[in-house]
Amino acid sequence: MTTTMNESFINIPPIARHEVSELIYSGNKIAAIKRYREAANCDLMAAKQAVEELTDQLKNTNPALFQAGRPKSGKSVAVFFAVLIIGVIAAKNIPENFQNEWLEKLDGLRQTAKQKITGSTAVTQVAKPYQRINPKQVINPKQVIDHDTPYQPIAPGNVAADLTSLYRQKLANPEYVTWQNQPGIPSGYQDFIEEHHIKYARAKISGSLTLPANTSTLNIPLTPNASIVIDGAIQHQEWLKAARIKLEPETTGSILYLQADNDWLYLAADVPGDTTRGGYDQFRFYIHVDIDPAIKNERIHVSRGGSRGAPEALGGIRETRVSWQGEPPKNKDENWKKYPLSDWRIYRLAKGASTLEQHRQFEAKLNLQESGLAIGSPFPVFVEIETDPLEDRKSRKRMYLGKLGNQNQPVWMVMR
Repeated sequence: MTTTMNESFINIPPIARHEVSELIYSGNKIAAIKRYREAANCDLMAAKQAVEELTDQLKNTNPALFQAGRPKSGKSVAVFFAVLIIGVIAAKNIPENFQNEWLEKLDGLRQTAKQKITGSTAVTQVAKPYQRINPKQVINPKQVIDHDTPYQPIAPGNVAADLTSLYRQKLANPEYVTWQNQPGIPSGYQDFIEEHHIKYARAKISGSLTLPANTSTLNIPLTPNASIVIDGAIQHQEWLKAARIKLEPETTGSILYLQADNDWLYLAADVPGDTTRGGYDQFRFYIHVDIDPAIKNERIHVSRGGSRGAPEALGGIRETRVSWQGEPPKNKDENWKKYPLSDWRIYRLAKGASTLEQHRQFEAKLNLQESGLAIGSPFPVFVEIETDPLEDRKSRKRMYLGKLGNQNQPVWMVMR
């Protein structure tokens, strides 16, 4: 018999679902209710109902795990639920802004009651290995970002695990497979715990790279607290300290701007050869080029879409060499299983914008923690600026107004 996940849990981030489940398994239902409230931004009674429904589901689907984690003393369980029921009744008369504080106190009472019943003097704390992410910070693609919130990669249980193994773990997550099976490019930001583990491992690899022999680096000026606004318009004063690189072929006049501070890598492209508002315009910046057998590259795409000058979320994409292992695709939505995995929507904080006054301009920024780039460590890059294709009756040829390096011969850069 297949049990469907409680609908109320589908709309909270996967990390939060995992945390709530772990708290339920451990018998810490009060903490589970509190964690669900934070993730779902709901009232106490709704959170209690959702957690109770999930508890019943876990009992049916994973009885062994549930029995292993729940309190072993029947008397202790009775005390726990007595305290919980009294507290919930009282909570109806508690103002909203005091309910979280009340839950913390109630959890303390539960622990004290359990100690008295079992004779234990040690309070067992539930491990919190996963970073809590406010659902309000998880954006949808193309949504304008109003605030930049910190990102910290999450270490896997085995910090020595290689990227291929970590990808296998992500492919074993049914929620990830369902997400990948969406028609077209999947929507939303990848908040799967396995993706946070991959970012951690990828950042470790990137930070330990050494410059290949007989290779020089392009230096990106490091300016603390750079005040660059991502609005798609290259202001001279903002980019005064930036590195300026002429893109190939130089006859196009396209220039790449690069600057960094302690948290961000800032990018801009001035493209005088593009003067039309319609058509196909895109600035692509590739990083992590062949840094590991599992990764081919990561990249952001800045297009001309969206409101004029308004910053947009750049979900990004990671192109891998990891292929699906298992049953062949059953339908067209699973066609991605036939090819090496392309992971879309891996960035939450990247921004980009474009404008056209006399000609096309692009601006973007990458969060260093999220993109896995380290100050002082060299990293391989290539750049493409694509414009309207050249078409005739028989063919369609891609046209570029600027390039720097390529997949086989990337350019090495360093922020310092």
